Amino acid sequence: MKAVYGTNEDIASWMDLVERVRWNFPGLETKEGIDDYRQTLIKFVGKKQAICVKEDNKVIGILLFSRNRNMICCLAVDPNHRKQGIATDLMKMALQELDRSRDITVSTFRENDEKGTAPRALYKSFGFVEGELIEEFGYPNQVFTLYARIKPERLHKGDTIATISPSWGCAGASRVRWQYELGCEHLRELGLNVVAAPNSLKGTTYLRDNPEARAEDINWAFENKDVRAIIANIGGNDSERLFPYISNESIRNNPKILCGYSDVMSLHLFCYRQGLMTFYGDNLLTNVAEVPNWHSYSKYHFERMLFDPSEIGKIEPSKEWSFGGCKHTDKNYKKNYIPDHGYCYVQGKGKARGRLFGGHGDLLKIKDVSGETLVKKTDFDGSILFFEDIPECCDPEGMAAFFNELGEKGYLQLLNGIIIGKMRTDKPFEAYAERIRDVITGRYSLPDLPVLGDLNFGHTSPIFLLPYGAEAKINIDEMSFSLLEGGVR
Repeated sequence: MKAVYGTNEDIASWMDLVERVRWNFPGLETKEGIDDYRQTLIKFVGKKQAICVKEDNKVIGILLFSRNRNMICCLAVDPNHRKQGIATDLMKMALQELDRSRDITVSTFRENDEKGTAPRALYKSFGFVEGELIEEFGYPNQVFTLYARIKPERLHKGDTIATISPSWGCAGASRVRWQYELGCEHLRELGLNVVAAPNSLKGTTYLRDNPEARAEDINWAFENKDVRAIIANIGGNDSERLFPYISNESIRNNPKILCGYSDVMSLHLFCYRQGLMTFYGDNLLTNVAEVPNWHSYSKYHFERMLFDPSEIGKIEPSKEWSFGGCKHTDKNYKKNYIPDHGYCYVQGKGKARGRLFGGHGDLLKIKDVSGETLVKKTDFDGSILFFEDIPECCDPEGMAAFFNELGEKGYLQLLNGIIIGKMRTDKPFEAYAERIRDVITGRYSLPDLPVLGDLNFGHTSPIFLLPYGAEAKINIDEMSFSLLEGGVR
């Protein structure tokens, strides 16, 4: 069984299903309502805006959608065929037909209505967000929205970038302030003006104890019309605490560049749910403020990604790299660089395309303010997953456990490909690659899934930027990774 366009031959069976479930749909309780629905169905069939699932030519699942209004209009499944993935298949086909560059909406039952349990869970699984409370045909409903994937505007020389401290507040410590100023100077070399968010330099203790202040800085940076981009000073481990205080509207109404990695992943996922394309890349202290200079590879990719809207294309490996950490209080510390031997083949064959999605080892643990996991199963469907972490948190066994959890949840099987960033260690990547193959090929029988490792992103230096939601490609034959679009407009 699969979702297909409905035809005129399906109308009788379609209406039989509507008659059986009519009492669950406001407006269909009367004969007049059913007659109006039939006329609407005939029109939608003619426009190829009606899709269904059939078993032995009997319609058992239905969905109407409007391309003009970019919305899901009606969805129902035969009560005898529920919990078989039919609604999911209908939604997947409908979303392929609708315009993802615009918001997609659907209305359904409110939270405390028992009829809304299944449809609300379904829409949330596709990334829809609860919205306005409304009434339809005199019945209390709620609008759900799948926000458009919005690219932020490109940077120009003379633009202002704001620095924030969403996690660890060390940028404001007296012994670290020199490095913050060095990072600002390196940004100014690109022609940017730099401004610190109001609370971002108030020190570790204050920011640790005041997540509201950190969130205020994020809201301020998005709402400030003079700010065109935002960069995190450094990561940490608790930016999830900011969620109750971050304004969804501030982000949606003021889309702009957000850059950072490590614990900043939580903010990226939050913005992803609001439809904004953000960038898993440089933090100010750990990358931009490198002594004595911002590494030329990192600097090039930062400027290329955020100042130029054209297709990025193939991303070549750096000629050198460093697994050294950072010493934020030592002005004389310089990272030691060694030759970079390129990307590491892990497994798979051929080419793979998909939308970028990912982060570090806590990707599946981040929860929204309601306690629900922020990451959805559909985020992995047809995507290229990017993954990175540090050896202290993710040794080869830890990485195997992460991919095994993906497999147990059914997420791994949905991916088109995987790229893995360099680990912050001098040990060969092959130890990780072996355990990855044990899981992906050995346990889940996915030997053809393309996986490349040792790419220049994450907790090493230098790095390139990864835009959430951008179309990317892995070519195993060429051992290459490419971005098939730009990250800004």
